[in-house]
Amino acid sequence: VLANGFIGASMGMIIFTSAIRAIPEHLFHAARADGAGPLAIVWHVTLPAIRWPLSFITVYQALSLLVSFEYIWLITDGGPFYDTTVYALYVYKRAFENGQYAYGAALALVLVVIGIAASLLMWRFLDMKRLLQTPRIEVQ
Repeated sequence: VLANGFIGASMGMIIFTSAIRAIPEHLFHAARADGAGPLAIVWHVTLPAIRWPLSFITVYQALSLLVSFEYIWLITDGGPFYDTTVYALYVYKRAFENGQYAYGAALALVLVVIGIAASLLMWRFLDMKRLLQTPRIEVQ
């Protein structure tokens, strides 16, 4: 989990850093001129401006954690007494180590259905449809 967290955090930090740097400086100056403190600037300027990258990273990391098993497999191989075996690692072991290809494929199909259901729930919860609408401003 820790190794996977380092990989995911580094990608998130790169995207968040570039998204925050893309926010025009005049928005921060205007907020300070209006008397906003640091917390108000983060809440009312920064977070709305990075809503799309925040939503993307949330969905990507959630789905990535659903299917990632390689770090667990490399470090503990499922752990002592299957303590660190996640569902994706169980699918892999059934299919390729035990030779139960059909059973592994059926388990993988369940994983795909769970991933699609989770994607649709996050799509609705994060209001992605509104984020993907036609922009209201002209960009040159």
